[in-house]
Amino acid sequence: MSNDLPTFAAPHGPETVQVDLGPVAGFADKTPRVVQSSRGPILVYRESPAVIHVYLAICPHMGNHLREQDCANGTLVCNLHNWEFDLRSGRSLNPGFTAGLLRLEYEVREGRLIVEVPPEAPDPMGR
Repeated sequence: MSNDLPTFAAPHGPETVQVDLGPVAGFADKTPRVVQSSRGPILVYRESPAVIHVYLAICPHMGNHLREQDCANGTLVCNLHNWEFDLRSGRSLNPGFTAGLLRLEYEVREGRLIVEVPPEAPDPMGR
């Protein structure tokens, strides 16, 4: 699994499933990509061949699904309310807003990106 320290780590447990996102080679460096899964959209940002960041592609501010076309220069901007997130850390770049993107654990197995996804995303509004 990834050795990155999570900003907000996904819960682990028996309900967590592993999702195969495909060959790691299919994720270009510095080109964020959103992959739809049965557990929701997943954002993959491959910083370099050795450094990959994987997040649930749901904004912690209002629950909007995040899009790869809203990423530039290592930053993701939510198209709903313009909240900004650093793609390397997942942290919010908005003053006073501490919730970051939900970082997902992953491993590369036989050249494929396997991600652990919780059964459902935590509700950003606490509902």
